[in-house]
Amino acid sequence: MTNPPRVKRKQFKRSVLYAHTQTPQKQATGGNEAALKRKRDHEGDKTERQPVKKRLFQDSAADSIQMFKERLLGGKFRWINSEMYSNSSQDVKKMFAGDKSLYDIYQLGYKEQVKHWPADPLDVIIEHLKSFPTGIPSEERVGVLPKSKVIADLGCGAAKLAREMSGNTVHSFDLVAINDSVTVCDIAGDIPLKDNSCDVVVVCLAMMVTNFVNIVKNARRILKPGGLFKVAEVTSRLVGGADAFQNFITSGGFEHQKTTSPNKYFMVFDFLRTGKQVKGQWPPASFKPRKVLKASLYKTR
Repeated sequence: MTNPPRVKRKQFKRSVLYAHTQTPQKQATGGNEAALKRKRDHEGDKTERQPVKKRLFQDSAADSIQMFKERLLGGKFRWINSEMYSNSSQDVKKMFAGDKSLYDIYQLGYKEQVKHWPADPLDVIIEHLKSFPTGIPSEERVGVLPKSKVIADLGCGAAKLAREMSGNTVHSFDLVAINDSVTVCDIAGDIPLKDNSCDVVVVCLAMMVTNFVNIVKNARRILKPGGLFKVAEVTSRLVGGADAFQNFITSGGFEHQKTTSPNKYFMVFDFLRTGKQVKGQWPPASFKPRKVLKASLYKTR
């Protein structure tokens, strides 16, 4: 490539030198002072708006932290849920006794899960009990309950049933006392109630532990003959369907009355305690708990 004429080469050097000595502001405005002042004023306005951007960033960071906390709590809830399905009631009670915050986390997680259901199974049970036929139970009049009932709520959580069933005597039992209405008790262990002392026993989504068969035994012990045993259970847990679960309960000294399915998520079973003694060992030595109710575990994320 040939060199440009001498005069043009000098002009070229001057233009390069000029470009190197210009600030970005001068380059952008062509050296026009008025335009440069306007640009500075405009940049000043942007500077004044910086705190807004910073605030937006802070809000975004706060949202991220909150999301992280929710995910962390969700992870702990799933872990606690898994432990409850994988261990006996004695081991779960020890777990909560060692760290009571775990029970609070579980209750928070459970409440979040219920929000996604069409209905809370406990609300369905409460509605059933309030509309249940009343009278004086006898051999001729089965399926009726006294107006003022003695109710045992096994695995009561926050004792909502006791609040809703005013006018009745409600004993609320759970592994941790979340409020003053709850009595700390292993519902698959020794329940501090006399034999044949209750008109109703409620077990709402509480047969989680591996020794849940003892909960059924306790229900039969404390129920009066003809007393009502109401069980709400997650539909997906029923290994052999509703019929298999009904057969399991009735083999333990109960008579099946009815089963309702308010939605696809859970089912509510009504049993009456019979006056007949259960023959032989119940359940048999070959009994496999997870052949009746399988663990309901959440997917890990």
